[in-house]
Amino acid sequence: MQIEQAKISDLAAIERLQDRAFSPDRDWRLSRRALRYHLKKQTPFFLLRDGDHLVGYLLLFSQKRSAVARIYMLAVDPCCRGRGLGRRLLHFAKEWAAAHAKDRLSLEVRADNHKAHTLYSRFGFKRQKLLPSFYPGGRDGWRMVMKIDKRWADEHGSLD
Repeated sequence: MQIEQAKISDLAAIERLQDRAFSPDRDWRLSRRALRYHLKKQTPFFLLRDGDHLVGYLLLFSQKRSAVARIYMLAVDPCCRGRGLGRRLLHFAKEWAAAHAKDRLSLEVRADNHKAHTLYSRFGFKRQKLLPSFYPGGRDGWRMVMKIDKRWADEHGSLD
């Protein structure tokens, strides 16, 4: 398994993974135009591969002067779930944030996505704020935040 920066040539594979990972009637996904924008802009957009097979991705948002890195999208191929790949992407996000002098990671998650809540809570995220009607169809969400301990950041702050 390898994590690498996404490239514009990965667009079709990312779309296929997104189609498998998010059901069209329940979840929100990025349009082709939005994906292309983030790939061209070189937003922190990382792919998790098992050989040549794309099994997950992670899209982070971060402003230079902000102490927070936001996990904007995290997806794992449904056929690969239950193998620790979501935790691996979360760990990478935490390492990336520490390497970029961030002291917190944040994310939003649907209030009814209990599996994701369990994963994020076990990883150290805490519910911070209820987000009424945050998702399509009027579904509520939660903002969850995890603090990055300075000592952990000093020990793990390099992605080398």
